[in-house]
Amino acid sequence: MLGEALTTRQKLEDAIAPLERAVKLAPTLLAARASLGRALLGVNRAADAVPHLRAAIPTDRDGSLHFQLSRALAAEGKTAEAAQFAQKSRQLRRLTGDDGQSGEITPP
Repeated sequence: MLGEALTTRQKLEDAIAPLERAVKLAPTLLAARASLGRALLGVNRAADAVPHLRAAIPTDRDGSLHFQLSRALAAEGKTAEAAQFAQKSRQLRRLTGDDGQSGEITPP
């Protein structure tokens, strides 16, 4: 919980150690792996983030983890694989209605 709270406050460097401990104690805790992957990516440690983001992919309902994984893979130079995860992210966003469009009609 401490790692998640620090991540939420954008204190990513501080969040990594408690999240690593949580993942070490319970590697099947996918929420902790997702948070750790996001924190690692946020401090430019894409290579370290990839395995955690990959592990947490089954929990992604809105496409955000797929997007984060695509960013991490792109940073590693794996552009083809990154494009696949980016596409899946867009698909999930459309399914959940979170495609960046508010659905609100505004006057021109």
